[in-house]
Amino acid sequence: MEKKRILVADDDESFLMALGLRLRKEGFEVFTAQDSYGALTKAIGHRPDVIITDINMPGGDGFTIQERLENLGWPQPPIIYVTGEQSNYMENLLWQFDARHVFYKPLDTQELLLTLNSVLTAS
Repeated sequence: MEKKRILVADDDESFLMALGLRLRKEGFEVFTAQDSYGALTKAIGHRPDVIITDINMPGGDGFTIQERLENLGWPQPPIIYVTGEQSNYMENLLWQFDARHVFYKPLDTQELLLTLNSVLTAS
């Protein structure tokens, strides 16, 4: 069985390393990026099955990644958003971009894995 490919984008290196390690232990093939440019490049190059992205990052936010992928014209993978910001402004952005899967830091990794597996099963 082919491993599912997950792209994780976050500017917090320790978070990125910890989540990447956990996902690899769960059997996923994991690619990482620390900004939206790197995330977009890896998304194009590796065609992940799911993207897990922080919202606030250098070079554009997680929504920028979503918009740029939509403009490519190929099927976009599901996106799971992660953020440390809980505000009305953020809630409005999440609604505006139709973000269905959102986790707030610090996140419950087990809950994230359940959502990830649910998203993969649905797609």
